[in-house]
Amino acid sequence: MLCYSQVEDTVNNMPTFHREFAGQIFMHTGGFGITVRRGYHVTALKKRILELDLATMSHPKSYVIPSSQVTDSKSYVYGELNSVLVFRGGYGIQKVLADKTNKSNVEIRLVYTGGFSLSILKPSYFEIDVPGNFHVYQKFSEDNKYLIKGGAPFGVGFYELSLLPGAYGKMAVTFEYGGTLNKVKAIETGFAFDLYYKDVPILADTKNYPFFASVYVGLVYGKKWYR
Repeated sequence: MLCYSQVEDTVNNMPTFHREFAGQIFMHTGGFGITVRRGYHVTALKKRILELDLATMSHPKSYVIPSSQVTDSKSYVYGELNSVLVFRGGYGIQKVLADKTNKSNVEIRLVYTGGFSLSILKPSYFEIDVPGNFHVYQKFSEDNKYLIKGGAPFGVGFYELSLLPGAYGKMAVTFEYGGTLNKVKAIETGFAFDLYYKDVPILADTKNYPFFASVYVGLVYGKKWYR
């Protein structure tokens, strides 16, 4: 039964909250990332959501060549053209599918968001084994792919950053298990899809795509309050 008052809303005699702020750390099929969300009351079982994401993204065929203590080399992704960081900013809705009837229950929510996606591409450099030279850094090519000693320091290539704008959509289910009513403690699992106007160049010698599709699971922490 859904009840309303001038002070607060209730569901099954449990108070609901008009505002919510939460952060999330998550692992997905292309890497890992963080999310922050701000929720605004619409009804006792529904909130509007503003969302920001930052996530690493890799190609499905990426594989890492491990570091070697013998040659003092750093690990690297073979054939990598760019390392990719995805920034998302969007709007969505959070709906309660199964609310708590007491503090010990689990609340199940459906979250769907969408908006702007921006891929930040940093060219990848490698340390090349050139006799008589030290710390020669080059991008991957057909001429040097058999001469790679290891990965270059992460900062090499920052001055060549490029941006690729697009759009994203996300749908997830959140299981809130926290026993404190005004705290958010939850597990979230869902699906995200990013789409761009051209292929995102991540790997050489393989097919790159204009989209990312990923499944993720994350831990959510935050707080709720009244108006």
